[in-house]
Amino acid sequence: MKKVFSCIMTAAVTVSLCGCGSVIDDTFGKFSKGLETIRDSVNTGADVIENLENEITDELAEKTDKPVVESTDEPINKTDVSANDENKDSTEDFEPYIAEKAEDGPVDSLAYVKAYSDIVNVQADVRKKNEEVQKDTKYPFDSYYIYDIDKDGIPELILQYGELGEDVFTEDYKGVVYTMDGNSAVILDDDFELSYADLYTDPGENGMLCYRYSAKKATCYRVIYENGERMEEELHTEEAEGTDNYLKRGRYKSPSKIVPGSYELCHTRNCVTLPIRKYDSIMKHIDGNRGDLIELSFPDNDENYYENIISENKEIYLYGADKYMHNKGLIHYEDIFNKDVLRDNTGNEIKFVEKKYADLNEDGVYECIIYLRGEYASGNSDMRVIMTVEDGENYAYSSFYPPETDITEYGEFENHSRYGSSYYRIIFDKEEAEEYYVPVWENQAS
Repeated sequence: MKKVFSCIMTAAVTVSLCGCGSVIDDTFGKFSKGLETIRDSVNTGADVIENLENEITDELAEKTDKPVVESTDEPINKTDVSANDENKDSTEDFEPYIAEKAEDGPVDSLAYVKAYSDIVNVQADVRKKNEEVQKDTKYPFDSYYIYDIDKDGIPELILQYGELGEDVFTEDYKGVVYTMDGNSAVILDDDFELSYADLYTDPGENGMLCYRYSAKKATCYRVIYENGERMEEELHTEEAEGTDNYLKRGRYKSPSKIVPGSYELCHTRNCVTLPIRKYDSIMKHIDGNRGDLIELSFPDNDENYYENIISENKEIYLYGADKYMHNKGLIHYEDIFNKDVLRDNTGNEIKFVEKKYADLNEDGVYECIIYLRGEYASGNSDMRVIMTVEDGENYAYSSFYPPETDITEYGEFENHSRYGSSYYRIIFDKEEAEEYYVPVWENQAS
């Protein structure tokens, strides 16, 4: 996923140089959810990437009659990175964080929530302070995953450190895996290579899947930890064809077709801990439980509740559901139509597109979903704002280029195109929100 993000960014830049700058916002932003974290998230992996690449290629072809520049350069693979002079010292600026030991006492099965949240918060704080003093580090805290690797009922935490190279075609990421020892988080693995790799669930097995790829080859491994040692069992490998053009590189078999029921792990932003607190809820959906259909109502049983927020310009607490959107805290509803309130570079003319209602968090109460179009967006809409009520206060969560075509009665966002389908959900709680992909139900039915 991270490498495809690099490729599409380059395609957008290429189009800009060709004189079609209006395509950049639409092409780069529109598909960013499928290219990184949450958004950036638990999804169907290579199948989704292929759909996105096909749509982007088609859109670029429609909006410019100049060819997309093809590249014959290959991304640096793991061996190449270690051989590069600039990367010889793999430990430079990288020291795994050792968490504080918890106080002795009865083992709590939910102790991981506090322990892992503390680790993420400490590392996010370190990154923030380094950025404030403009201190460059080779391996800044980037994001994290949470998953029960050994299926003992307690998830592990996988921190990802590093960043894309300046040429955007190279990346250098390291992983640190934590597990629980009683009520304390301890390091299980401090040298897990995550460059050019995606992590997937491994249903019913002791382990998780690691999909390592380059422009011309991909290998799927089952990663298992026994007695503190990492072992990687090769499940599938293949060569790719037609890789001269990064937008049309060879399609690898999806891990979900190698291990049925596998889905990409939620690649979570470094500034939120909600997926740790909501781990069980997220995994319930990934395991195929859509929830129950129940009778729905509006907040305070008032069908005009959200209309009154809009018409009376009431106060809302606004937070971003992805890294592109701003956290603004308390604002008035109409402020979302002001320049650069929701995100950078919205332009001056932000237009209302449409409004929908759905229960997104399974509490029996409707959320209000509003779609907006910024001044420079070439698509129908490029921003989504979800309004909801929490503890009597009005909250709103914004996302950049939501790809959905509709919302199911179960509260899932769904996207259908001629290339395939994808489904995803959102979790939110006060200042935090995150999105994650769930099973494609048409595939489950078939």
